[in-house]
Amino acid sequence: MTESALQKRRIMVGASCFTDALSALQLFGAQAGLSASEIRGVLFTEDFIGRIEASLSRRVVTSSGALVQAPSRRRARGVVESEANAFRQMLASKARSCAATWSFETCTGELIEGVWSAQEKHDLLLLGYGTINRRRGRIVLVAKPNGASEASAALAEGLGKRLHTEVVSLPIDSESPPENQVRGATPTLPALLSQLNRMNAEVVILDIPSPQSVSRDLLRAIYSTARCPVLVLKSAD
Repeated sequence: MTESALQKRRIMVGASCFTDALSALQLFGAQAGLSASEIRGVLFTEDFIGRIEASLSRRVVTSSGALVQAPSRRRARGVVESEANAFRQMLASKARSCAATWSFETCTGELIEGVWSAQEKHDLLLLGYGTINRRRGRIVLVAKPNGASEASAALAEGLGKRLHTEVVSLPIDSESPPENQVRGATPTLPALLSQLNRMNAEVVILDIPSPQSVSRDLLRAIYSTARCPVLVLKSAD
């Protein structure tokens, strides 16, 4: 697959707040090869509402960057609607720049569970994660030991050039049974998570040869450890 083939694929952008969505949508651009024919944005509210309710006595940052008193439970839904509107508007803008169709929805539920149940509805999954480092991180390409696919390598190179940062590759054994991936049965996974935990990653690209090669728990482990947007690229049929 060539880099141009990526521009014809369906991309799903999943996030649990606008800050996370923004970190994902900012990656779109022709120079990075991250364009699409269809972009589907989904805001999963469970994590965000949980954070609001856990910080009722504290202040929170709105989608516009303002520091305000945390809302009551009655107003929590209003905050979610504001986050959804900001996500929707940014998504529409990025879709126009890619000449792509787009759709947006708000779903109750946890992010990883939600995108996992929708994995057949997209070719490339992009999970947003709000940036916590001011210093530019590296593009991390996680692929099978015998090398990354042409598509993921092209995407990593394009993002590296656009963001002016280094691309590094980390291997993972994708042949092990998915249900055993985070229980220590795969020797490469603990090492991978340890490396990701110590690394300042800007984006992680997860190159999987088939949908059966990655488990829900593996995706959750990589996403929570990397603390940055994660791209999951499926191989073409």
